[in-house]
Amino acid sequence: MADNPQQPAIVTTIPEATPVSVVPDPPRASPYRRRILTIFGCLIAILLLWIGSGYVFAFTDDAFLTSDLVSIAPQVTGPIASVDIQDNQLVAAGAPLFTIDPTPYKYELDRATADAAQASSQLPIDQTLLESATDARAGALAQLRLAESDLTRATSLNHAGFASVQALQEAQTTEQRTTDRLRAAQSAVIAAQQTLRLHEIALGAAEANRLIALWRLARTKIVAPVAGRVAHLTLRVGDMADASTPMIALIAADGWRVVANYKESVLRHLHPGAVAWVWLDTQPWHFFRARVQGVAPGIRRSQEDPGLLPYVSPTVDWIRLARRLPVRFTLDNPPPEDERFMGSDARVFILF
Repeated sequence: MADNPQQPAIVTTIPEATPVSVVPDPPRASPYRRRILTIFGCLIAILLLWIGSGYVFAFTDDAFLTSDLVSIAPQVTGPIASVDIQDNQLVAAGAPLFTIDPTPYKYELDRATADAAQASSQLPIDQTLLESATDARAGALAQLRLAESDLTRATSLNHAGFASVQALQEAQTTEQRTTDRLRAAQSAVIAAQQTLRLHEIALGAAEANRLIALWRLARTKIVAPVAGRVAHLTLRVGDMADASTPMIALIAADGWRVVANYKESVLRHLHPGAVAWVWLDTQPWHFFRARVQGVAPGIRRSQEDPGLLPYVSPTVDWIRLARRLPVRFTLDNPPPEDERFMGSDARVFILF
């Protein structure tokens, strides 16, 4: 094979690479650090929202429904003769509750009535004796005046020589005797007046005893002082009722209210008449419209301190809480009477 003529060599020129500047990426936060910052930011936001909520609304679940508990105690002592109510019964004001055996009180009234009648019958006799003594005194006074006139005349005649000394002495004796008789008559009148007064006082005392006996007899029938519901009835016929010892508890029908304990920091926003919303645990998913009746003016700092102020415990399950004061709410649309339960839990929400 013949050799090809030598061809020129093809030379390819490669251009030099242009140097490129590399910009380093910014440092990235680690996922752990980003998570910590997010959680911390959320906590700060929640804290700010919680602090700010105290200027917008107030909510508490430390609340309960209550009313006035009337303790009914008899005013006389005796065995129970009848019980006219049942446990949990709704009663009207003036309805009979129970009766104490009235027999001894009837006898007491009969005796007091007899004593009053006896004292009253004595007054006409005393009045007659007083009138007789008054007449006797009037007669004695007339005789004294006549005796004094005779003595004056006898004295004048004796000085003129027309009457003897014996006649003058007889006139003086008669005047002295009539004077003594008048004094005795006056004493008899005073005694008759005092006797009449004494028997009038005795009549008043007898009449007072009769009224007391009548009052005691009337108190053997115990009635409801207010309308309400009978609570925890344990009274039975035959039980002994002691005066001033409570026998029946009655929950008043006109005293229902909600008492909520609110922190001191929100009390300045709770003004009487402000609208609130109440959730009763006995009425789930039903909100009752209520109004602020008032804020308690004070509480006791110690449970051992005596007094009439309420005590609100600052600790719950070993947790120290802010001081709270009771706030009373009245319900605008309360549940039916037979669906109200004293002491049941409640929750109160109020928007400022």
